[in-house]
Amino acid sequence: MSIPSYFPSESAPYTSEFPVVKLLDYEENRGLLAENNHPFPVIIMAYLKSQETRKNPLIIAELMSSLKLQLLF
Repeated sequence: MSIPSYFPSESAPYTSEFPVVKLLDYEENRGLLAENNHPFPVIIMAYLKSQETRKNPLIIAELMSSLKLQLLF
């Protein structure tokens, strides 16, 4: 009995492909993001807002707490 190998080999290569997106590309579609009930658009909106306000941590803290509330409700 042989032990299964979980590493790629020449006979059975293991490949994974993942789509790559730039979150800044979603900046134009903020209205659509805000309407979506999925949690990931909220995270994307938080990132975009943090990029806008990265020099003012107090604004970021306020926005993050309001976005957390959106995730809960």
